[in-house]
Amino acid sequence: MKTSKEALANYDKVNDLWTNNGYTIRFGDHQGKVNFKVAKQLLKALWEKEVGSKFPFTHVQETSGRNNTWVWTSKKLAARVVKINTSKGWGDIIHSWSHYLDRIINPKSRPHSPAHSMIELRCTKYFFDNDYPAKDTVEEPAVKLRINKVAQRYERMLKRQATWEAKLKRAETHLAKVQKEIKRYEKVHSKEKLTTKYLDPLPKRQPKEKINWELKVQELANEYGCLSIYDDRFWDGYQTVSDRYVEIAGVIPYDYDQLNRNKTWKQWYDLILKGLAIYDEEGVDGLCDSWSMEY
Repeated sequence: MKTSKEALANYDKVNDLWTNNGYTIRFGDHQGKVNFKVAKQLLKALWEKEVGSKFPFTHVQETSGRNNTWVWTSKKLAARVVKINTSKGWGDIIHSWSHYLDRIINPKSRPHSPAHSMIELRCTKYFFDNDYPAKDTVEEPAVKLRINKVAQRYERMLKRQATWEAKLKRAETHLAKVQKEIKRYEKVHSKEKLTTKYLDPLPKRQPKEKINWELKVQELANEYGCLSIYDDRFWDGYQTVSDRYVEIAGVIPYDYDQLNRNKTWKQWYDLILKGLAIYDEEGVDGLCDSWSMEY
């Protein structure tokens, strides 16, 4: 099927754009390899401009040789992959991509239709209007620096030297400290004690004799006829109550409180001794004035 005059006129405009801007047309000798990153940006921008949706492809790869810039199905990735031939020049990239865009936008239209020619013309204008030629700078491969093994090893040696010098300084400090400790120890202890590994076992500690303070209080009561001891227990309706108190010559401590009688037999023993001492020195009147429970 012949190409229409409208489409041919648009293709002539496309060719004029290339030649007027110093580029060869698609079938001419192109000007070397194009920048892959810039080409990828251009294809995404043209898709969004012409199709009106977000670029749907996640896999974009660079190719060369006789391969066209197109969308291919990858069995390995199980996905559609955009492959850009960077060795054929910008004219071929835009022409091939405009055909793919025409297939998406006008699926029932034939190739090289007026609709396709307009898409290619708009894409070519977009390329120049957005200054893509200035972006097309092929990145020079980074020069791999050759490592100087001698300098590298020397640097490591210096680091090791600094590390060991620091360790040596710490070791000298700790050595001087332990030497002082040894000298002090040698002054305090005999040579026999310093060198004897085992010593005689320590004597077994005898258990402390348990004192029966209740019995001692009873012994005081037997010794002093003036001393009376009362230890009554009764049920108050809720619990068993112990009413424990003492009298010396019929006198109890002046601040005795039945609710605060929480004294152990040891405490009563000490209290009785104080009361007896007061009674010996001051008599009954002294007991009434000075003998306290010491709550």
